[in-house]
Amino acid sequence: MSLLCQTSSVSGLPLGALWFAFVVTASWTLWQFATMLIKWFSSATLHVELTSRFFWRLTELGEYVFPQCVLFSDNGPCRISEISLALTRRGENSNMKRFALRLENIGSVKQEASKPLGEFHFHTSSPIHFIAADVEEYVVYRCTVDEFDQRTVAAIANLREKVIAFGQSVKETLDKEGEPNTAEQDQLMKRFDKIVEESSVAMMETVQLDEGEYELTIEITYRGKKGKGWGRARIAKSSVRFRFGKEFRDQVKSSIKSCVEALGRMIVRGEAEPIPYPEYHPEFVKSGSMAVVKK
Repeated sequence: MSLLCQTSSVSGLPLGALWFAFVVTASWTLWQFATMLIKWFSSATLHVELTSRFFWRLTELGEYVFPQCVLFSDNGPCRISEISLALTRRGENSNMKRFALRLENIGSVKQEASKPLGEFHFHTSSPIHFIAADVEEYVVYRCTVDEFDQRTVAAIANLREKVIAFGQSVKETLDKEGEPNTAEQDQLMKRFDKIVEESSVAMMETVQLDEGEYELTIEITYRGKKGKGWGRARIAKSSVRFRFGKEFRDQVKSSIKSCVEALGRMIVRGEAEPIPYPEYHPEFVKSGSMAVVKK
């Protein structure tokens, strides 16, 4: 009788079946043990990908961009220590220009059907952050176009000074002469319109971005969990391209004028009202490359 057909005195099963079960069980155990060792001695990897959700905004504190990205940590948690972003206008060598972005705030994104870009909740200005393993995390960054924000602050300060002086002169006229007649009202409106026009031009000159294609890049320095400690520092990179259309400057100029008018009325009346910040949503072109490199 064949050896494989012989029966075990213990279970009554063929010896071949017992050997097969033993080999499969042993192989599975060895595989699980090897996988555990690999995970133990390998550090976690952070994957970062910038999304198509991106917009530009001008405020009284400067020119801002709001990129969003997805973070995912594989093979364990990660600790982020540094984040750097840059915006580059693409084109010929003479037309290329790199804009340094200063990270101001980091927030989370809550997806809502009524808000295509999501609801933002900014909770920190520190880049230090822990990413849990195997969980997608949506993050939004609030970044200033560096080196030019002080020009915007100065333009707003100049506007406030002019409007306050205008409001004071109007108050003095009313105290002395009472309600102004039609001609005097026209003169006051012309003076206010001149302040708005001059301030709008000054604000528009602070806008550094222009029509063209831009590439946004992000580099995140992190350490992945390795055993009981943290692995060596690594850098995760991602990029995405957008196009600012021909209408960008005209649209922003019109929005700036509305913003300046609202701010002027608020200062004169001494009452708070919503300020319509100039905002632009560029056209998404394509996602760039993603990479993880050792530092």
